[in-house]
Amino acid sequence: RGRIYVNGIAVGTERTNTTQTYASYSEDVVVVAGDLVQIYAKNEHASGSIDVRTFSLSANLLETSTITYDA
Repeated sequence: RGRIYVNGIAVGTERTNTTQTYASYSEDVVVVAGDLVQIYAKNEHASGSIDVRTFSLSANLLETSTITYDA
């Protein structure tokens, strides 16, 4: 399961992928300058792992701002 959060609040749709391959999703969310955008994913099985691959953020900027990526 995975979901996007803005400032610690869940937004959009919780996604579930039950296959062993990557799935692509897109989501439109509204953010303003200074917002924190996060993606959370969890594995509900006792074994195995979960990966988020190629999380990209695109924006239509209404004013000049800076996007900072925190790894």
